[in-house]
Amino acid sequence: MAKNDGGAAEVAEKLAEEQEAGGRGSFVDPTPNHAYTVAGVTSGEPTPETDPDLAREAREATRVTETKFDRGESATSVQAETSGETKLTGEALDARGAELGIEGFSSMKADEKRAAIAEAEAASGNGS
Repeated sequence: MAKNDGGAAEVAEKLAEEQEAGGRGSFVDPTPNHAYTVAGVTSGEPTPETDPDLAREAREATRVTETKFDRGESATSVQAETSGETKLTGEALDARGAELGIEGFSSMKADEKRAAIAEAEAASGNGS
């Protein structure tokens, strides 16, 4: 079982995420709101999600220099990140499973791992 560090690891991880994102809080997207409406989408108005030049402009306006989208990561992971969900992935997911000592964890798919972590945290009363 992992040593209890009083939450320092979670704090350090959150600070690293904020540093990577360029700061704390929500960034203002300079795209006109109309582009996100049904009329805007069906008329083909560009958004940072559909137009690389507009994405670059939005990043410059918000001081974000690189996104997961730029690094070729899936749109699903970008949506999860921007929806306000905290979703463990990759090494962080495996590390949390190891901390909780979940049996059969290495053979699970990512969503199964997340569910097992949530169940283990709920059972221990240490949801994070």
